[in-house]
Amino acid sequence: MRFAPLVFFALLCAGCSTEAGSSSNQGLLSPPDLAGARSVGHGPRFRPSPTGALAARAKPVDGMRCLPPGRVASAAHIEVFAAGHVVVIPAGIGFAAPLRRHGAYVNGGRCAYPVRTVEPTGLVLMEAGRPVTLGQFFDLWGQRLSHRTVAGFSASTGTGVSVFINGSRWRGDPSYAPIAPGAQVTVEVGPLVAPHRRYTFPPLQAVASGR
Repeated sequence: MRFAPLVFFALLCAGCSTEAGSSSNQGLLSPPDLAGARSVGHGPRFRPSPTGALAARAKPVDGMRCLPPGRVASAAHIEVFAAGHVVVIPAGIGFAAPLRRHGAYVNGGRCAYPVRTVEPTGLVLMEAGRPVTLGQFFDLWGQRLSHRTVAGFSASTGTGVSVFINGSRWRGDPSYAPIAPGAQVTVEVGPLVAPHRRYTFPPLQAVASGR
């Protein structure tokens, strides 16, 4: 089911705090530009498919195996911005095809990885276990992530990919940025959008069950 950009925008920002990171204002969009920056960009690059080539075939991805889904233990929230606009993190990341859909939700698939999304809001559900990195999540998604590339977008000359965790800039390789329980993670390429510091999480078991 395809949603209009304004509906996606409402889903993406429903749980976001109004506070923005204050570590550096250099390169950030000014307040009048933020409303446009929080909207979904136009074109298929801003709405990538949820399933990478390995995950679609239930193959191991970065040591993660596709198994009957276990209990969701925690969650994090991820936002991706490119060219000053939202890149939708779709429902269905972390499930092997065929996906079972119910409206905007993905309720399951052939099997599930320990990190997955069931709604197109950037909410990432995690089972108990070892820590997960942003690179692992992008590998499940089947999208590129490096110092200069996010999904189908590349940084312009002299710039790079920026990652913020709870509003603070991550200084290392974007792929190694941790996705910790309760974290608000922002990934950006292009003009910087002031990152949120935190996210208000819904009841996880209700989300995981598709209610």
